[in-house]
Amino acid sequence: MGNNKLNEFAIPKINIEKLKADCENCSGLCCVASYFSASDGFPLDKAGGQPCLNFQENFRCRVHKDLNELGLKGCRAYDCFGAGQKVSQNTFKGKSWLQSKEFSAKMFDCYLIMCQLHELLWHLAQAAGQKAASSIKSELISLFEETDNIANSEPEPIIQLDIAAQRQKVNFLLLQTSELVRKEVFAQMKASVVNNGITHFDNNLTGNTIVGPGKDLIGADLRKTDLRGANLKGLI
Repeated sequence: MGNNKLNEFAIPKINIEKLKADCENCSGLCCVASYFSASDGFPLDKAGGQPCLNFQENFRCRVHKDLNELGLKGCRAYDCFGAGQKVSQNTFKGKSWLQSKEFSAKMFDCYLIMCQLHELLWHLAQAAGQKAASSIKSELISLFEETDNIANSEPEPIIQLDIAAQRQKVNFLLLQTSELVRKEVFAQMKASVVNNGITHFDNNLTGNTIVGPGKDLIGADLRKTDLRGANLKGLI
């Protein structure tokens, strides 16, 4: 009974909504707390804690509707994974970072960590939803709940968190998930080859020796390469 309940626990369906940005319930933290550069498609080179030049007193962006026309691809692609409203409404109980300089610094530090926590939650949710990862689903769920509990903590524990260590724990399971998913793809491709009466099957999923973990693919022409199941992980 317990195992069945665990297997039916669908993290993506239950928790995914809180991992989506809700700008209406945020105090514009991404436009102030974050650092960004013009070369990455943002309006200017900006230090963390400094409001963007397009930031308004109502916590909204002055040019949000014109991001495409202005070529602000960084703003357009940015995603806090719901960390903004979490910090604004839950962690700091609806208080504004404008309250004081000391308060704002604390809130900004918390937001930057929360963004990473919510990103990890999103990846864990996606991994737990993979059929191929059923053998480690309980571990994914356990780590999701652990990370979620941290994200629901008071500001100080979040700010003091060793986020690199938490990311490493999550990454360990995500790599396992990746291997399981690729193994399933490999099995499907092999079955397809056998069913089509082809006697030779290259165990290199892509059939191309330039593709694989740690390979330098800069400038490589992969348009005719079968990348299904390929491991494109770079060097650490």
